[in-house]
Amino acid sequence: TKLTLIDTQNQYFCGVEEDLNKLTDQLRQTRKDNDFNEISLRHFQNELDRLTRALAESLTISVEEDPTLFITKIFVDTSGK
Repeated sequence: TKLTLIDTQNQYFCGVEEDLNKLTDQLRQTRKDNDFNEISLRHFQNELDRLTRALAESLTISVEEDPTLFITKIFVDTSGK
């Protein structure tokens, strides 16, 4: 169960990091090409806002246990935010 939690959290943050790296590459290329315009700036701002929200909201994980058993079972739900 602990490994499931760690693995899920790592996947989530790796996804956000990958998106941030893509955005950084796009910004560098646009800067190199000197091709900034209002539309591209709005796109970069929207993507940065989305990534900021993703990090601020983070991942919601619920852990439940079944108290009716002698050996407690723990269920991990990593499906929701």
